[in-house]
Amino acid sequence: MDRKIIDRIVVEKEPDFAREAVNFTSEYFAALSEGKEFFDQASLVKEERYDEDASVVDERYSQLLDYLSSIRKEMPQLWQGKEDLLPLFMLNSENENYDSFAESLFFNIPSGISLADLDVEKFTIAAKFALIDLIQDDLDILAASPEELTEIFGDYQTSDLDFELLIEQVQKLEFTDSQKIFVLDFFINISDYYEKIISSLIEVEKLCKLSFEIIRPLFEEKIKNLDSDSGLKHLNEQWLKRFDFEQISFRRGEDIHLYVSIVRYNGLWLRYSQNFNQELVIGLGLIFAEMLEVSSKSDQRQLLDQKQLNALSDNTRYQVIQILAERPHYAQEIADKLGITAATLSHHMQILINALLIKIRTEGRKVFYRLQTSEIKRLAYSLMSFAEAVERGEHE
Repeated sequence: MDRKIIDRIVVEKEPDFAREAVNFTSEYFAALSEGKEFFDQASLVKEERYDEDASVVDERYSQLLDYLSSIRKEMPQLWQGKEDLLPLFMLNSENENYDSFAESLFFNIPSGISLADLDVEKFTIAAKFALIDLIQDDLDILAASPEELTEIFGDYQTSDLDFELLIEQVQKLEFTDSQKIFVLDFFINISDYYEKIISSLIEVEKLCKLSFEIIRPLFEEKIKNLDSDSGLKHLNEQWLKRFDFEQISFRRGEDIHLYVSIVRYNGLWLRYSQNFNQELVIGLGLIFAEMLEVSSKSDQRQLLDQKQLNALSDNTRYQVIQILAERPHYAQEIADKLGITAATLSHHMQILINALLIKIRTEGRKVFYRLQTSEIKRLAYSLMSFAEAVERGEHE
């Protein structure tokens, strides 16, 4: 039975500490990859696009800063000597529209499990589903059936590894040869990687739980607000509808679990897996809405304009827009017209979706794409205002 998205949302009362630990670790390795010292973040305000002074925002949410600081300062010691794990947390991370390999892997662990209870078998199964996420091989199927997954990828609900099939799938990745070799090495030596990763992640998870008392009052206030008809209605009206979450129509009979994220305090995302045993998840940053309220509206529009123009600056993505201007298309239709692979198209489509230029519609489990006409018009309006300003200047 179909239900509206707001009726499907279950607000989780506690943080997902395992994924919080993974998010902290991803943040640490990102700093490491850029050659930066992993120091305490001085401010919650990362960009100069807010109407309020950063110090005012930081004072208001000092509990959050204290929580982040208490964990971040311990990260270098916890991961000391494990710098060789960096590719695991960086693979695919340069694409802001996808999780890294490690993030996808740990999303696919059984929901609610503590990292201390995660054995190598469950870890391996999660890694196999993470590989599916990286491949993005068939854009027209939003969620394959278990039978289809078995036919394409082998038995993904066991920890058994078919290395002949694994090599075939790794070759489909839009990665460099050295990155593909790393993925193969990871699966060949998965027990060793498991031991090295889990031992440190368990300690990070313990820190998250121990430090939670710092942030508990702010967290519980957020949960109380969300776990009400008015709170969820506001979230749906302001954000979920705009990001087209309502159109993610597969598995409509299932609940969607809303987790409030502390480390990713300023984000909003929908996450699902080809693993039918894995729950559908909406992630909401602890102060996502609050940060937007103090953000300059004109700067928000300017940043989105820039993001949309950047998305359109690529010739392939511009051609996608031209194709969708004719009518909605299935992904494979677009790939065939452009003469590119589904994996390559997937990269471009995610950038256009992230820029709010296109949106998803579904027919059963089939997915097709159409233009987000309201955003196209807003971008055109912004560009027209520039032209009008030039014309006014020429006549003065």
